Amino acid sequence: MRFSIKTLGCKVNLCESDEISNGLMEHGFQRVDYRNGDPHICIINTCTVTSESDRKVRQFVRRVRNTNKGAKIIVIGCFVGQNRKFLENSRVDL
Repeated sequence: MRFSIKTLGCKVNLCESDEISNGLMEHGFQRVDYRNGDPHICIINTCTVTSESDRKVRQFVRRVRNTNKGAKIIVIGCFVGQNRKFLENSRVDL
């Protein structure tokens, strides 16, 4: 199974994304780029410190959904708690 992971935000998010990625690869998952790797799962690790970071997350979620129609989209990080309505309307899976 293929996955992609994109980190938007702080150094803590980078560390968390590395841990998630390493854990998935230890269980046989293959990491690919969301743009051309045809992932089954797209993980987006988010931040919501500024309105600019919120805008970037919203834009990226839409881009990933449009380029990976069959993939499961998983959004994690602090953006989730602040923007549930957007995520529901964006067809995010988790």
